[in-house]
Amino acid sequence: MKHQLLVFASVGIIVFFALLNIDIPSLQGHGLTGQAVEEAESYPVMLNDVVRDFFAVGYVDFPSGGCGDVAASLYDNIFLTPLDATTGFATVGVDRLATVNFVIDRTERLGTLDMMSRSDGGENAVLNVNAEAVVNIPKQSRSTFVVMDLYGTTTDKFYVTKGRFSTPSLDCTFVTRNDQTVCDCKVHSITGIAVAGITSPTPPPEIYEFLQKRAEIGTTVK
Repeated sequence: MKHQLLVFASVGIIVFFALLNIDIPSLQGHGLTGQAVEEAESYPVMLNDVVRDFFAVGYVDFPSGGCGDVAASLYDNIFLTPLDATTGFATVGVDRLATVNFVIDRTERLGTLDMMSRSDGGENAVLNVNAEAVVNIPKQSRSTFVVMDLYGTTTDKFYVTKGRFSTPSLDCTFVTRNDQTVCDCKVHSITGIAVAGITSPTPPPEIYEFLQKRAEIGTTVK
C-alpha cells in the first residue's frame, strides 16, 4: 500500500513540473491582441461626432488663412474634447434641426450647440455654438465665453463658406472669396461678462479706436 502511494506521489510530482514547463503563448497572445483591438476601436464621444452624425458628413472643412485658421482652432478646442454629458432636442428628415446642451472638462466648460440643415441648394447648413468656461470662487462663479456661427454647404463634408466668432474683447466675421479668407475683426474692452450681477458696458469710442489700431488680427487678407 505504501509502495502504491509512493508511486502515485512520484507521478504527481512529475506531472506538476511538466505542466510548469508548458508554454502557452497562443492564449496569452490572444488575450493581449483582443484588448489592443478593443482599445483601438473605442474612443470617447466628442461634439465633432454629434456634428458629423447630424449633417451626415465626414468632417468640417474651414477656409485657410486669417480668421479661417482661428475659427478652425476654436472648433478643435471645443469640438474635439471628450463629452461628459449632453441633452437636447432634435428633429429628423431632410429639413431638420437640433439643439444640444453639453458639458466638457468635468463641468469646467459647458455650452449650447444649435444645428440646422435644409434640403435646398446653396448655403444649406448652419452651426451655432456658445461655450462658457466657468471658474468657481467663494460665493459666486465667473465665466468667459466663445460664440461661433458657421454657415456653409454639405456634401461629403461641411464646407464653411462664412462665419463669425466672438470672445469678450474680440468680434470677427469672415467670408471666402476666390479661395481666400477675407476677415473683418474688431477689438474692444471686455463686454458681455457679468460682475456682481452687472454686465460690463460697451467701452467709450476713444478706447475702442485705441484698441482697434493696435489689433493686428483685424488685418484683411486679400
